[in-house]
Amino acid sequence: VVCGGASTGKVKAVVSGGTPAYSYAWDDPSQSTVDSIYNVAAGIYHLTIKDANQCSLDTNITISGLTALALTEDLTSHVNVTCFSYNDGAFALQASGGSGQYEYSLDGNNWQASASFTSLTSGTYKPYIRDAANVTCIAQMDGSINIVEPTKGVLGVPQITNASNLSATDGKI
Repeated sequence: VVCGGASTGKVKAVVSGGTPAYSYAWDDPSQSTVDSIYNVAAGIYHLTIKDANQCSLDTNITISGLTALALTEDLTSHVNVTCFSYNDGAFALQASGGSGQYEYSLDGNNWQASASFTSLTSGTYKPYIRDAANVTCIAQMDGSINIVEPTKGVLGVPQITNASNLSATDGKI
């Protein structure tokens, strides 16, 4: 299985000895009765083979594979936008699974080796991870990351009270 969590494994039983014809009973999801199983996930599969005399052989076959890709936010790196309409937000990601070599994307098209994203505007982000050793193995983050910004400030019109005369100090703004 080359993409963690995928069902791309396959195995073929090669039998010798006994009396042909052979029958097969797999414990895969489709309960296959032929010599091969396809499109199965990593795991242990039990196979019983019987020959024409009903002599049987039981065996377990292990299909190995990578664990599924997973992506979480590194919460210590989260930076919200500092002022309304700025683009100074940032976050970093933590990845696991697959081959251990990763690429990251915010849109699933433009990839980078760095797990950090900077110069972000406010918004909701749902980043992607790709196994750099198998670029067809892509996963999107469960959940999302929200970069927020302060509300737009509104300056009021100042209220001015004129001084009563040129030497007075009773004026106000």
